[in-house]
Amino acid sequence: MLITTPRDCFPERLRIVFPPFAWQSVDPPGVIIRAMTQRWGSYSAKNKLVLNRDLIRASIQSIDYVIAHELAHALEPDHGARWQALMNSLLPDWQRRKSELEARPASSLPPLPALQVPVASRSPRKPVEYPKQLHNLHTSLSWSLQEPLHKLAQFLSSAILFW
Repeated sequence: MLITTPRDCFPERLRIVFPPFAWQSVDPPGVIIRAMTQRWGSYSAKNKLVLNRDLIRASIQSIDYVIAHELAHALEPDHGARWQALMNSLLPDWQRRKSELEARPASSLPPLPALQVPVASRSPRKPVEYPKQLHNLHTSLSWSLQEPLHKLAQFLSSAILFW
């Protein structure tokens, strides 16, 4: 199962939402993801789009709304009539999306599923059977590289069993 992280999802959603802003000479912003207690996002004058990491738990429509909302500030700094007209032209249902997002604080959003990662055995120096080519390489390396290679082989063997 592929688990989407903010680092994967937000730049992809930005790529999808951004084209109408590019047509208005907005440069693609840098994306910063951080924990935020009061906001879903912000846009800085230094062309940085800051997104709340908890936004990943909201719907795609909500993520797109927050990105469009913040990018609109590249053209209109406040939430005045021109900003609202811009949002109406870009995302006609933005007010519905905003209401849905504001009705559900981050604490009420569903948790992300737990990420299942194979865990290598913690027993010290558990014997690992290396393929012949890897064994030959292993024995020819200096002592300083043998320990990391042993750990890599342990991880790979447990990952193959896990898979």
